[in-house]
Amino acid sequence: MINEQIETETPDEKRKRLGRERTRKHRDKNKPPEEITSFEQIAERWAHNAAALLKENPTLHSRLVAHHNAVAGFEAEAEEISEGVKAGLRAETRSAETADSTEIFPMPDLSFQDIRAIVLKKGTANYRAIEADAISGKGLDDEGENYVRYGFRLRIQSDTLQNVREALTLYALRTHDQNLNWEIVREAIADCSAYNGFSPNADELRRLIQEHRAATDSNRASNVPV
Repeated sequence: MINEQIETETPDEKRKRLGRERTRKHRDKNKPPEEITSFEQIAERWAHNAAALLKENPTLHSRLVAHHNAVAGFEAEAEEISEGVKAGLRAETRSAETADSTEIFPMPDLSFQDIRAIVLKKGTANYRAIEADAISGKGLDDEGENYVRYGFRLRIQSDTLQNVREALTLYALRTHDQNLNWEIVREAIADCSAYNGFSPNADELRRLIQEHRAATDSNRASNVPV
């Protein structure tokens, strides 16, 4: 129908139509950014903005997606470990035979080591704080802008390291699993001891760490290898 109207329009009608289209494009181009008032408003833009970025700069889009997927993978693994420890499952590296097993979870020492290294290098992000800053109009750094604009999470969520560290410490000191790398476990124990923030596991962690250190001191006094 629209094509038929265009084909039958007079030169004057065509001139007016093209003028209106140019005016609309100019208005859209120069329209000030819409004020952000809610997180839902931020999230609604992600798919559209990411599609536009893919068209304009596919190399940058590919790099951001790769980083986002890596972060999402680490966060998902940390959550699986925390849930596995809560459920009393055992830690085991997944193989072809155990890929679908519901009785195991990934090795928490290796996950903690990887996540800790990444956090020490790149830091963490509090995405709720970023959303609040965007809504209030505060300035954001580049990675915060990439989250608000495209939904790409380029740094690990701020509580992920704490969660996997505590899960490793709880699992190790409850089970004394000798398949763990205990050098890494001792790093997690030291980090838990130095942490002064809130933890729902604080009481049990404190008790288990005290018992572990008492047993370690006793073994050393008896010349038993630790």
